[in-house]
Amino acid sequence: MGKDGVIDLIEWIEDGGAFMGFHSASVTFQSSDDRPSDYIELLGGEFEIHGEQFTGTVRTVDEDHPVMAGFPKEWKIMDEWYLFKNLNKERIHVLAVLDAGEEREKQKMYDTPNYPVIWCSAVGKGRVYYNAMGHREDVWMNEQFQRAVVIAAGWALDEGDADAEPNYAEVIKE
Repeated sequence: MGKDGVIDLIEWIEDGGAFMGFHSASVTFQSSDDRPSDYIELLGGEFEIHGEQFTGTVRTVDEDHPVMAGFPKEWKIMDEWYLFKNLNKERIHVLAVLDAGEEREKQKMYDTPNYPVIWCSAVGKGRVYYNAMGHREDVWMNEQFQRAVVIAAGWALDEGDADAEPNYAEVIKE
């Protein structure tokens, strides 16, 4: 990507483009120490750290959102679970959270309340979708995950209502 690539990407999305990021998209164009990068602001959050892989429980918090159509209310899946910093709480619409369950006792970094792992946002006339899953090949081979990707792609490409009003404060209890 050229020098102005991130700016060009943001402008393209604002003009009606679609962006879908998975797992390591939150490690891309990282922030400086003093403020989140423009890319991280766009995406909605930034990778901070992860521990050992484990089976986590993904809990849907907005089952009426078009992206979550057919997604289970609760889904257990093995993956490498990121913890985030620089969450853009004023922009993101949280769709699902991670419940680390027993892992809170095994890996202290996960001793946190449930936190966002799938979210979306409307950016100008465009749409942004992020899903923290996808480190493991078997996640990408999972039929439920594949179905979720297809549905999210349709939403990102402007199928149906955006339904992306920020909801972080309503669904995340800090």
